[in-house]
Amino acid sequence: MMLTASVISGYVYHDANGDGLYGSGDSPIAGSPIQLVNSAKMVVGSTTTNASGQYQFSSDSTVQLTPTTSTQALSFPATPTNFTRSATISQFDPSLGTLTSVDVTFSGKLASQIKVESRDGTPMTVIGHAEGTLVTQAPGIADLTLRPTSTVTFPAAAYDGLSDFGGTSGKDFGEVSANESKTVTLTTPSDLAAYTGTGTVPFSVGAASSSAAAGPGNLLTEISSTGEATVDVVYHYLPQSDLRPGRYSIVQTTQPAGYLQGSNSRGGAVLPKSAGVDTIAVTLADSDLSDNNFGELLPAVAAPVQQPSSRLSGSVYLDANNNGVRDPKEFGIATVNVTLRGRDNSNRAVMLSATTDANGVYEFNGLRPGQYMITEAQPGSFRSGRETIGSQGGQASKNRFSRIVLRDNTQGINYNFGEQARPNCSLATTLSRVDRGLPLRSNLGPNLQRYLPGLVVYNTQHPRRR
Repeated sequence: MMLTASVISGYVYHDANGDGLYGSGDSPIAGSPIQLVNSAKMVVGSTTTNASGQYQFSSDSTVQLTPTTSTQALSFPATPTNFTRSATISQFDPSLGTLTSVDVTFSGKLASQIKVESRDGTPMTVIGHAEGTLVTQAPGIADLTLRPTSTVTFPAAAYDGLSDFGGTSGKDFGEVSANESKTVTLTTPSDLAAYTGTGTVPFSVGAASSSAAAGPGNLLTEISSTGEATVDVVYHYLPQSDLRPGRYSIVQTTQPAGYLQGSNSRGGAVLPKSAGVDTIAVTLADSDLSDNNFGELLPAVAAPVQQPSSRLSGSVYLDANNNGVRDPKEFGIATVNVTLRGRDNSNRAVMLSATTDANGVYEFNGLRPGQYMITEAQPGSFRSGRETIGSQGGQASKNRFSRIVLRDNTQGINYNFGEQARPNCSLATTLSRVDRGLPLRSNLGPNLQRYLPGLVVYNTQHPRRR
């Protein structure tokens, strides 16, 4: 029985439309070096993509293909004969490799307690034999038979009148034992198949005694026998170099020349936050793992000059109606500090700062693809309003936009921070002159007067003219 090797494979390709999936219009990238690393951080395979941009791993390069053995053993303790006993061993695990042969060694011992007493009137020589048969049966073994034999002798005098297995005419030989061992080797495909799998292999052992004592005259004997045996099974095999089930990391060790890192995909699905990451994690079971793909992007400027061309921008403004939209008459807030943080697709940390201009606009230019976060320093004269997520998506929270995924040559716009006027604020200004019948005019400016409603208090007293 052989298990089919599981394969880990995928592609390295130019992701022409930047969607993170290998499809129509994309093109393969050959010669990209790929490694497979197991959960113990050991490199178990190295390869490069072929002309189709494909790589694959089906074996573990750390496995040495030298003949190896494993052993199973059975023990049948001493038991009075005659008897038959059964037991099982585990089959050879095919995930370990290819079984080439099986050695079965059957060892047996027959032990007899032999006592004799000559009742003859003349001396004689008494001969005792400990003997019998031990037989084992198993797949590929019809009858493996042992016939151990051991002989003892006793020069008995004429009967001494006592049948006590002692004195001059009797003898207690004690245990008379005999041992034997045989080995058979199984190599036929049918035999090997019977010993391969995840189940068990049955063995039966039987023992029968034919121990006896004899002499030329009258002889009294007492004999009791036991048999015991062991079965040792040695599996000879070539280790399996196929990938074992478990966790692996697929690593693109070198970025293809002239390309920027794009997104990775696994089994037809784009991996979140994989832009700029050169590793794909997989778990191998008993089936193939395909489409573990590394997408690459061409820079906006042709090689060898690779200038990042993406951009993020937005504004900080007074959201008078607090609707989260910068309406035409809502004015920007200048000199607000805005910070950009993140990690680009070269796995480099990015941190940039900008200040809003007179219209409240900020921007970050020359960005590489990656994932970014924009943070606003809250303007002191305002309270935080609504944040509006821009064109490249992300998540909004107070004074922050996070998880903005920026692709190559992309403009992420309208990441806007809305602000609200603080309540109960007071402003001081001066009136240059007061003419009866004309409206009061101050130096607050038209925009601020429009969005800071309240009571104008003024003092009409002025120094007495002299």
